[in-house]
Amino acid sequence: MKKIINTECIIIKKIDINESDRIVKLFSKDLGILEIFIKGIRKSKNRDINATEIGVISNYYIYKNNNKYNIKSFEINKYLNKIYSNLDKINLLYYILFILNSINVEENLIEKIYVMTKKALIYLNKEENINNIYIMLTVYLFNIIKYEGILFSVEKGNKFDIINGKITKHNNYNIIKLSEEQVIYLEKLFNIDIEGINKLKFDDKQIIDIIVILERYINYHLHIKIDFKQLMRRNILNGIS
Repeated sequence: MKKIINTECIIIKKIDINESDRIVKLFSKDLGILEIFIKGIRKSKNRDINATEIGVISNYYIYKNNNKYNIKSFEINKYLNKIYSNLDKINLLYYILFILNSINVEENLIEKIYVMTKKALIYLNKEENINNIYIMLTVYLFNIIKYEGILFSVEKGNKFDIINGKITKHNNYNIIKLSEEQVIYLEKLFNIDIEGINKLKFDDKQIIDIIVILERYINYHLHIKIDFKQLMRRNILNGIS
């Protein structure tokens, strides 16, 4: 008898095949990234196709056969309806999923990163203030840095040494010069001082600049290519590539 695994997951990508079938790429709370073939889902009247839509939080009942995971059944856990009616939120959803799909998550970190991402998506769904959402993204990126083991240090100075991972007063050939306000923001981010960040009253552009700084650091150390500004200029209708 095959062992059935009940796993909560976030749908990262969908690929429609012919007129009835679909492949979903998902991030499982227990197993990390998986691809599941679902036969007949696009024509079935007895199965909820919304549980296979991008960004939806679902429960999948799966089993392993010949080193591949197969679906037994599934159901929606949370449908983030306020995201899907807002183009900016859709793009931000895909930004988060793009990051999730780009990083290599070690087995011992799967649940932590899953829970963090789930909280980010639920917050994105309910929050209407775009400034607050951007702040949330800086916290999300910082936690990716922390969980991936590339945490930078904060010393005295206004230069972010990307190579050696520290904010310092010393020059290097790969540094980002920071304003006094950016140093303060990053210090508060380092200490997860959200109340202190809110008191800084950064506007949207200033927070986006922080996002870009964190991206540059992540891209260098994890050898990936996340680009907030580029993704926000696009409405990605077909999921994460």
